[in-house]
Amino acid sequence: MVYTVSGYSQEQLVKWKLKAGDALIIKWFVTFMQSGKMATVEHCGQTYYWVRYQAVINDLPILGIGTSKGIASRFRRIVKAGLLDFFLKKNEEGTYSTYRLNSDQYNKLLYYSTMETK
Repeated sequence: MVYTVSGYSQEQLVKWKLKAGDALIIKWFVTFMQSGKMATVEHCGQTYYWVRYQAVINDLPILGIGTSKGIASRFRRIVKAGLLDFFLKKNEEGTYSTYRLNSDQYNKLLYYSTMETK
């Protein structure tokens, strides 16, 4: 078995019912977040990052997802797994889907493997 997909524990991805495409989206989010180029929103003392779904479609054509609704569905699955927290920012300028990384869960994705202890 291949132990990692996009640098993440395949075992943990499967446990959380995530797919290879989800791993690519997680990698995209983390890389873009760390670049310092994402717009941010403060909510309850936490920094959230604005995700333009069209940017994900443009940056990851390999996913074969051509709609914002399709990308939003993938992000919801990642939120359900506990890797990202979601905040919908609404104001007079518009509505923004923002996310923040749950570091505790993300670390499990990086380091978790029961196979290492066998």
